This record gives sequence, C-alpha cells and structure tokens, in this order.
Amino acid sequence: MVMAGAEKVGKHKTSMLQDIEIGRAIEIDALVGAVIELGRLTQTPTPHIDSVYACVKLLAKTLGEENGKLKIEKIKGVILKTQTHTRLPIHR
Repeated sequence: MVMAGAEKVGKHKTSMLQDIEIGRAIEIDALVGAVIELGRLTQTPTPHIDSVYACVKLLAKTLGEENGKLKIEKIKGVILKTQTHTRLPIHR
C-alpha cells in the first residue's frame, strides 16, 4: 500500500536528500529517531532502523566536518568519498 502511493508520486528527492545537497542539517532525530523511540517504548526491536540511524548520524557528522560539502564518486564497484579517501564497498 505504501509502495503504491510512492509510485504515484513518481521520481522525486526526499527532504533529507535535499537537506544534504544544500548543506542543511539533517532531520535525523525527527524522522528516524522517533521510530527508534517508539520501538523502545513498545519493547519492539528495531535493528534495521538502528543501523540506518547510525549511518545517517555518521553522515551528518562527516558533513559537519566538511562544512556541508561531500562529493561521492562511484569507481568500479566502490564508493570513494573524495575528501578523506575512505573507500566503502557497494552492496547490491
């Protein structure tokens, strides 16, 4: 049901991606942190959301250190973050 609604919207950029592209602070706590908090309150494990939250918090920290600028290039199955030359494998 959610996916069908998303398909009707068509190609678009999420507000979080738009924030990242213009160097604005990411609304991670409002968007993902709230889901984690609800999971804790209802004693529902949220391991996947916890992982997403940790990754986005790291992204926000990195963006802060790079003054909101982050260039990512795809190179032969590897993502290279050019400012610090950190190589991350692409999982498909």
